[in-house]
Amino acid sequence: MKNYIVYNTQGEILRTGYCPDEMVDIQAQVGELVIEGIANDVTQYMLNDTTTDKSVMSLSTDKITITANGIDASITTGLPNPSYIYINGIRQAIVIIDGVLEFTVNTPGIYKIRIESFPYLDYEFEVTAT
Repeated sequence: MKNYIVYNTQGEILRTGYCPDEMVDIQAQVGELVIEGIANDVTQYMLNDTTTDKSVMSLSTDKITITANGIDASITTGLPNPSYIYINGIRQAIVIIDGVLEFTVNTPGIYKIRIESFPYLDYEFEVTAT
């Protein structure tokens, strides 16, 4: 049995597993690559057929408490291009291409924000709107 890593041409790890030696090559589908090895898709990606640790995003958020009035905003800068923003676990992403997330709401609550941008580690924080 051998461990394998399946990844796309950008180096994003799609899945890992193990199988009989002679079946490693058939684990990749069209447009995918496969290599023997062990990897963590959350913290690593593939670069030149080598597992590589994802970098931490260098972001800056000016405040994490705002007034829920649709005007007061929490501004996060330094987002990689593109970045995908998920709020409170909603599956529909907001795409940011200018490096700035300006978050404002009208409804009080705690908002969990997750930022994804390959090949960086996901970045999560909360904004409290009062």
